[in-house]
Amino acid sequence: MDLSESDLAALRELLAAPGTPVGLAARARIVLLRATGGTRGEVAAQCGVSLPTVDRWVSRFAEQGVAGLVGRSNARRQVPGWVRRRVLELAASPPPADVGLERWTTRTLAAYLAQGEGALVSNNYIALVLREAGVRLAAPPRSPIRRERPSAPLDVYVEFVVVDGPPARALRERQTEAIAAVLQWFRDHPQES
Repeated sequence: MDLSESDLAALRELLAAPGTPVGLAARARIVLLRATGGTRGEVAAQCGVSLPTVDRWVSRFAEQGVAGLVGRSNARRQVPGWVRRRVLELAASPPPADVGLERWTTRTLAAYLAQGEGALVSNNYIALVLREAGVRLAAPPRSPIRRERPSAPLDVYVEFVVVDGPPARALRERQTEAIAAVLQWFRDHPQES
């Protein structure tokens, strides 16, 4: 890489100036080391960066000079206000029937907005909007099966399974047999219960 004396002087000036931001100084050092004969690998090792990083800053300097080394803004991209309002509207209502969902999640909201309304936002953005507005999505439905432990200690460990909802029909015969067996055990062992 061949640089003019004025370019080399500008890079050295950046490195020597006490007020130069750390990132800008690091980028200037990458270009200066490369310009003074360092290989890509040597520069990457000395500066603690990857080879593509060395290539990127050398290329930017070649195209734009010192201005190419100035960091770009990391500010978030602005999302239109209508998208924010639409996220809050959708979160407050159940999903449309044609979507085939019982409830919204941040991922399904992001997918719905992208496909149905052309708004490309991440599920993280949706979570941020909901958190800022104090809105919580509906909790997932609880499993109809829950386990309950007996309140009094027993010599024999018995675990009761309580079934609510549609699965109860499928389990009714087995449940009846299990309950009958437990009740029979209690009848056979009255002193232990």
